[in-house]
Amino acid sequence: MSFPPNPNAFDLETNINGGRLVTFVFTAGTSGAAPSAMTRGGQYLDATTPITKSTNDYVFNLKGPWYAMAPIGMAQVKQASFAASGACYGSVQADSSNSTTAPTFTVSFYKGSDGTAVALAAGDVVTLTVELTNTKYGAQ
Repeated sequence: MSFPPNPNAFDLETNINGGRLVTFVFTAGTSGAAPSAMTRGGQYLDATTPITKSTNDYVFNLKGPWYAMAPIGMAQVKQASFAASGACYGSVQADSSNSTTAPTFTVSFYKGSDGTAVALAAGDVVTLTVELTNTKYGAQ
């Protein structure tokens, strides 16, 4: 059995089913603000605004030519200071990655106590693994 050269790498940079398996990692800013830089996976996002925030939603702004995205599980949240009323997990709620002009996908975060939507808190660390592909839907 052989192992990859760096099994701890977050961006696996591996072609999986015609795509690339990528793990995005970022730390939320003040009051849960979207980050201006990514810890991991930033090379797949817009360099100027990798993520934008709208209330409890975080929009990942993909750099082309990524046309399709499939999440691999839920977004994990490591809270800066644990609170059941804080964000405990996230899921992809919108996917506009099949766009040549502005490929994006949106992740919403939820409380662990009752599952209602909530923004991240300052210092929360998010990890999300997705499969990206540069093949447009419907293309043969």
